[in-house]
Amino acid sequence: MLEGKLLPMLYVRHVPKSVEFYRDVLGFEFRGWWDDARNAYVADPPIGAARDFAELCAGDLVLHLHQAQSDQVIPETAPAILHLLVRNADAYYREVRSRAGELEPPRDQPWGWRQFYIRDPDGHQWSFHHVI
Repeated sequence: MLEGKLLPMLYVRHVPKSVEFYRDVLGFEFRGWWDDARNAYVADPPIGAARDFAELCAGDLVLHLHQAQSDQVIPETAPAILHLLVRNADAYYREVRSRAGELEPPRDQPWGWRQFYIRDPDGHQWSFHHVI
């Protein structure tokens, strides 16, 4: 039987820049950088340690950001849309817009969601919605 949480891992061009976007624009909680020596996430890795894998969370969602290798292609338009349920799409939109600038406002969709979209610095598309 399947049980558990979905833990998406996004390959990104620059993990620290993506951490800033998810933490400072979308309001995700930063859990830390992966430290191989300690086999754990740490808030402050040793000086000179690579910051190429990070963990953030939003509610029950745990998001991993992984440094893409030079031979990995990150599409400008992500092949998937990640949907995240929020308490109130309009309130969250106002919060994100205050930090991100211009965004299309939430809209009522025929499938019963009020939602808005935003792309991260690598083109991964997120949909934030509540059920109407």
